[in-house]
Amino acid sequence: MHNLLFVVTLLIGFPIASFSATNFISDQLPSGKTLADYGLGARLTGGSEHAVRLVELATLPGAGSVQQIVARRDKLYVVLREGRIWEYDLQGNVTLEPMLDLTLLRSGFLDSGGWFPSRGLRSLAFHPNYETNGLAYTMQKEASDGSTPDYGTVDHYTEFVCCEWNFNDLVDDDPAFRQLFRIRFEHDYHIAQYLMFNPTAVPGSADYGMLYAGFGDNGIRTGGVRYESQIRELNDVSNVTQDFNSVQGGVIRIDPLDPSGKTDVELTLEGLKRSPNGNFSIPLDNPFVGFADYKEELFAKGFRNPLTFSFSPAGALVVGETGEQTMEEINVLVSGGNYGWPHREGTFLVAWAEQIDGSPLGADDSMVWMPSGEVDDPAINYYFRDKDQMNLSQQMLARSGVHDDGLNYPVFQFSHEGNNSNGELDGLAAVVGGDYYTGFWSEELEGLYLFGNISTDQIFYGASAALDSGLENVEMNELPLIDVDGVSTTLATIVGNNRTNMRFGKDSYGNLYLASKTNKKLYRLQGTPELELTSSGAVTVTELIGQYFEFTLDRPPSDGSITYNIEVSEDLDIGFGQADPADYEVVSVEQLLNGKERVTYRYLVAIDSSVPRFIRISW
Repeated sequence: MHNLLFVVTLLIGFPIASFSATNFISDQLPSGKTLADYGLGARLTGGSEHAVRLVELATLPGAGSVQQIVARRDKLYVVLREGRIWEYDLQGNVTLEPMLDLTLLRSGFLDSGGWFPSRGLRSLAFHPNYETNGLAYTMQKEASDGSTPDYGTVDHYTEFVCCEWNFNDLVDDDPAFRQLFRIRFEHDYHIAQYLMFNPTAVPGSADYGMLYAGFGDNGIRTGGVRYESQIRELNDVSNVTQDFNSVQGGVIRIDPLDPSGKTDVELTLEGLKRSPNGNFSIPLDNPFVGFADYKEELFAKGFRNPLTFSFSPAGALVVGETGEQTMEEINVLVSGGNYGWPHREGTFLVAWAEQIDGSPLGADDSMVWMPSGEVDDPAINYYFRDKDQMNLSQQMLARSGVHDDGLNYPVFQFSHEGNNSNGELDGLAAVVGGDYYTGFWSEELEGLYLFGNISTDQIFYGASAALDSGLENVEMNELPLIDVDGVSTTLATIVGNNRTNMRFGKDSYGNLYLASKTNKKLYRLQGTPELELTSSGAVTVTELIGQYFEFTLDRPPSDGSITYNIEVSEDLDIGFGQADPADYEVVSVEQLLNGKERVTYRYLVAIDSSVPRFIRISW
């Protein structure tokens, strides 16, 4: 039970509010050290002050293979891999028809063929000026249309299309379509992923209206065995992830609006240049504009699979980066940053060589702890080999000075060791990025950034301030969950499976949501709601004689998950009792712009000047 308490006595003022509420596959660590020594063992569950519950809002339609949850105004848009985007209100009610159905609108749309992660609709992004221009963008897998792709030159069927939908230009009730670009991949693994605009950017700022898109390194999976096609020796420039003339393993930043009606001079004045295919523009403040043999669209490079995006409190792009051997990462992107794959995985070096004498490691032993973890540590001479254990070489590396490796490192990371409760997938893990909380449903989540392990049922949290701190390998914990009775539970229990395959979302008011592909459910993370109670002002008892007292409560919308009660007392030592429904009435309910509702109550019992009256809202 939670409550807000105020007192009606000789002088009525503003109230005082109170609330209650697997296995590691390499032994290449420094002698005598374990992963736990570096904060990389099993993550401890956080304290009860962060415990929240999952309130079920909806069952997802169709196969329920949710890829993304996108906010726009007071709606949530659930993007399903099978090609449909459904609109939900914040109480979980869904529209009768999908907002967009690519199975009907795109004859080449593919939700089959290849291994699971490569299929179908990947992402949706509304232009920040959508209310005026009606533009939205998707990324999806399609059959080749016979044209030459804008990115990728390998002759293969795996193509992805980034396109624009104009909801202000309807033909037979369907939005007009325009293609931004096509990208062709050699294999069916680690492909085109997320699209997102910076929600913190304001009109007139450099990042307003800039679309970010992420691409994997295109490793392959054959016969149930995963092969990383892009692992190469450190200095091999043919590696696609470290090839800056390729967008694979990178994140691009573009202005997606059609530039065809503008001259090059006009675009330059706007800080833009026309893309090679003429379908979009490249911001002139991108880090590699003007560099020969660099894709000018690139914003950052060095990713295995940048699966999910969000933005930090200060407006920096936060990427959930799925690892291969040992480490899962949450990276904060900086313009021109290199995040290390395939030479780094988290704070580990991918060396494929014994560091004593350079001899080959076993087939599964690739990771070497990077001892020079601080910028002032001395350089170390490392041995390297290709993944096939050939081509021995050496290189001096450090975090600063002439041997600086020039790479960026994760803010949060976790190892596969001890972070997998699913016995069927022992030793595996895959990070899914989440978002930072700024809402009103869960005071317990204030100041936290949430993310998870989609191979299991683990939800993690770390301080959201760390995303803008420049720190690395920041402390993180597993988020505690409770049921409706306040008893500790697990996501596996709620979903009914150890592998929950979760995705996170955030509404326009900062509240967090979770969807599971396993049970096709959509949930809201809910703890102690943020309520604000005010009286009608400071008045004396004399002024109240013969009048009624009114008070106003700003609260989350009444969706059935919380019941608000009026309780009264004349003596706090005796306690409170439920107010007679005849003793009060709701005067008005107003929907606020911040997603809450403002409810004004009128207490109908006359105030006795000799007896204080304590009134409490409980829920």
